[in-house]
Order: sequence, then C-alpha cells, then structure tokens
Amino acid sequence: MLLGKKEFIGRASFMFNKSYIRYIPYFVRILRLTRLPFLKFNSFFMAAMQLNMIRTLSSLEEAVREGKRRLKDGKEENINGLEKGLKINVDLIRVLKTIADGIAWRSLRFNRPIIRLLSDGKSAGHINPVYPGLKKALGIKDLFIFNDLTRCLRTADVTRIFKNGKIILYEMKKKGKVVKSARDILEEMKKHSRSFSKQELKQLIAQDAIIGKKILIPIFEEGKLKSKLEIEIMDLSFPIKNHIQKIKKLINKADKKGFAFSLLENGYYVEINAHDRLIKGTKKFPGRFQVLKNEHNLTKPNWYDNKRVAKIHLSNYDGFFQEHTEYPRNLTPPSLLPFKIKDCVRIMMGYLLISITFNIDLLKEKLLEKGWEVSEGSAFSIFADREEFMKKPGDLSKYVKNEDVFILSKKEQGGFYQVSLPFTLLVIMVSSFYGTDFILDTLENLYKQPRKEKRGQKFLAMNFVKEKNVLI
Repeated sequence: MLLGKKEFIGRASFMFNKSYIRYIPYFVRILRLTRLPFLKFNSFFMAAMQLNMIRTLSSLEEAVREGKRRLKDGKEENINGLEKGLKINVDLIRVLKTIADGIAWRSLRFNRPIIRLLSDGKSAGHINPVYPGLKKALGIKDLFIFNDLTRCLRTADVTRIFKNGKIILYEMKKKGKVVKSARDILEEMKKHSRSFSKQELKQLIAQDAIIGKKILIPIFEEGKLKSKLEIEIMDLSFPIKNHIQKIKKLINKADKKGFAFSLLENGYYVEINAHDRLIKGTKKFPGRFQVLKNEHNLTKPNWYDNKRVAKIHLSNYDGFFQEHTEYPRNLTPPSLLPFKIKDCVRIMMGYLLISITFNIDLLKEKLLEKGWEVSEGSAFSIFADREEFMKKPGDLSKYVKNEDVFILSKKEQGGFYQVSLPFTLLVIMVSSFYGTDFILDTLENLYKQPRKEKRGQKFLAMNFVKEKNVLI
C-alpha cells in the first residue's frame, strides 16, 4: 500500500543515513557472489563466503550490544542518534541474514515444508565469530550451512548437504569438539536410559521429516505423549506461471519516475515505489507525492477501496517485521527473486517498496468456475490481522488447523473430496509474484492424486518442485 507523506519521510531518514548507505555495495557484492551459477553449490566457496558473512554479522551484533549498553547507562546526550544507530544495525543484521537465507533455500532445493519446519523456535542469539566447526567445513567436500547466520534455520547448529543429496543436522557443543546428529542423540538416550530435551526433540523431528518426507508432531498433555499429528510432504511438479517479467518492467518504470502501478491480472494489483529515486527530489517531494497519489487514484481498480471486498495487502516491508525472535516465516526471501542483484538489495533494504493487493472474492469466483464448491474457512476474516499467520511461533498443530481461508469440495463418483485453501498458499503466491493459476493448479494437482492416497483426513505440506525454475 502507498505510504503516507509522514511515514515516507520517516523511512527515508532511516534509509538515507550514511551508516546505512555504506553497506549497499557490500550487500550487492555478497549477494552476487552467493548466486554465482558455478559456485553457489561449491562447498569450499560457500564455506568461505559464510565465514566472511559471520565476521560482518559478529561486528554488527557487537555494535547492537554496545548500543543497548550505552542506552541502559543513560549517560548519552544524543539519545536520538544512539537509538537511530541501534535501529540501523538491527536492520542491517536482518538484511545480511536474508542473504544467508538465500544460501539455505538454494542448498535445500527450495523445499518449503522442510525449511518451514527448521524455522520453528527461537533464534540463536549472537553468533560466534570463530564459528565451531567452520575450519573443518573448509576441508570437507560436502556443503555446510551455518544455521545461526540465517533467519530461517533454527534447528541444530549446522546443516550438512552431502553430494548425493542426503541432509544431516548437527548440534555442536563445547566449541565444536562435540558434534551430535540425530543418531548420536538416540544412541545416547538408549545408553543412559534418559529422555530427550526440547532441543533434541526438535532435531529428531526435523531429521525424521527430511528422511521420511513426513512431519510427525508429538502432542503432549500434562507432560505425557498423547498422540502424534502426521503431516505428509507432497511434491507437486506443475510449471509455475508468474509475473516476474512484468514486475521487472515496472521496476524500470519506477526507477524513471519514482513510482509505477499496474493490474497484473484481474484481481491482482501491484504498486512500486522507488524511494531512492523519489528522494533525489526531496525539495520537490510534496508535489511529486501528490502526483503519485493522483495517478494511483486513476489506475487502481474499483474494488481496491471497497471495504466489502475481501482482499489481502502484502509488501516486501512485511518481511521487515521483527519482534523478539519472531519474523514472517512464510514469505519468500527477496534474496531468491530473479531480479537484478542491486534491485534485490534495494527490496531487502526498503529502497524499493513493492505492494500487492489481491482480491480474495475474485479468487472465489475463479474457484467456482473450476467446479469447486466453496465455503469460508476459519481464517477468511483475518486479512486485516495477517501478521499472526506469517510469524507463527512454532505450534505446528495449531498452525495446520487454523489457517483455512476456504474449504473446497467436489462430488465424485462413489465419494466426496474436500481440501482447504491455506492462508500460507496466498502468502507464497503473492510474495513470489506467482499468478493466480499457482493456487488453481495446486488445488487441481491435489485433486488428481490417486484415489487411494486421498482416503480419510490428511494434513498436507506442499513442496513445489518447479520453484527451482523460477527462483534463483
């Protein structure tokens, strides 16, 4: 959505601080190197890249600690300057970790269910600049990801991807001298006749999901295991239609005049503000802002401001959300988008604001046209409070049950088929700039699964195999 004048000026003062600007070339260089076609899966190169990023991250985290200490002391005269510096460093950490998320997503082959599972839990806190096991990784041919460097990997310390595609999670203790895999944990439990810790349970669940393509969530009552919730990971391999090329053209247009708007398809409206272009004419900003508002009012569809129309508003700024250890887990990281390197950095840092408004009512009409019977789910009315569905602390059983936007059904010979449209699917579509067909094709492919696979109630997590052809 369009920022108001006051909000724009507030964000601009943050983005155009010299301490913030000086990191642009560094982020551009790091992102470019992590996406090099012939090196992004090279184990030695990616370990060295992560070492570079860990040093930068450690330096930024130290600056945050120092800033908080000085604020707590209350001896500073320039409190506003200190608070601004603290916010800048926290935001730079977010950008660096988002670039590292790109490393993780590519290495894990864009497997959203597994990445989503690994993202549950609290962040690790400040990173060790001499990361345990890093030197060992430099001498091993397998690809290592150092989880604390990312936003999305919060289970175990290290993710190891073997040449044959096998994935093993490791927890490191005593400065890397003790390394525990799921097998090590199970053997230790058996040897000492003990139960597992919460941290070990997370690692065991995640490792089991990676191997078995099923997520088994234990449900406890009064400290005792009552049952298990099974979530099946289903591979869907249909081609993904998207609006990437249209977005690229709109970014180019926004770079020339400061803003651009377009109806990508019926019910799918995009607005792009190039803040770094608009700010060049700061003295003329009030006039330019008014021009922007006028053009937007002329181009927006008639349903845009209609409060009776169900719709979702989402932008890259939603990805900036951070509260304690929570962040929007279901958004596609901008570091994966197939745009120019610098444009990806501009999106991550806020210089480009890309907002999507998607009409849910028109989606319902398209579902009806495809032969679905459609009823509103429990999540249909939450579009104004969408953050709750993006940050999701980690209760997967609650997460699966409470995000149904629509309940869809089809009568078939000898039975009745029913499936839900989860809010997450909308978030994936919009944050990746996929077309509405992404949702329609997903539902149709689920329906076409062999009948024997559809008996009874199932919880599904979809892995979109062809995302590797779209994302970088």
